[in-house]
Amino acid sequence: MSDPNTADLIRQLAQGGRVRIDCATLSKLPTAFLREALRVPSSTQVTLVNVAPDVCSALEALALCTRFQVEKPAQSIIQDLPFTIGLDDNGVLITVDRTIAQSKLLDDQGSHRWLRGLTADKVTLDFGAVDQVNSMLVAWLLQLAQSSKPARVVLRRTKAQVQTQLKQLRLDQMMDIG
Repeated sequence: MSDPNTADLIRQLAQGGRVRIDCATLSKLPTAFLREALRVPSSTQVTLVNVAPDVCSALEALALCTRFQVEKPAQSIIQDLPFTIGLDDNGVLITVDRTIAQSKLLDDQGSHRWLRGLTADKVTLDFGAVDQVNSMLVAWLLQLAQSSKPARVVLRRTKAQVQTQLKQLRLDQMMDIG
């Protein structure tokens, strides 16, 4: 929360009542702000205006467009992605479904591009359900890491076989695997 933009956004939330936040100068929305905005009382109506397309995609991925009265992007992200997306104390939490390695949806830009609209300290992927990796999953991880910069990408609850495969591909040099 040391970022001045984040602190200013959070200060605006304190006004209460109807809060209208102009996002014209923001190409990314801080996850720290989103966490605080979700904590404001329901009596406070938070509206985000002049929202960049990547931010719109991120809000849609997090199912927050309605909460912040933001129109869904013209080019909607894919539905039925093989993972769920949420916020945690450090940034973004992606819980991966066991079928992810077989999903053809990973090939679509919508499966990772939404992350370009957020700034976070960390992007955590819960890999507990993943038994194997393939080239499509590896490509998706690389694209996700690129879209999330400068956030640190962390894979947690990764099974031993998956850890071995990812380390053989040297992905442990770009992300924390554990």
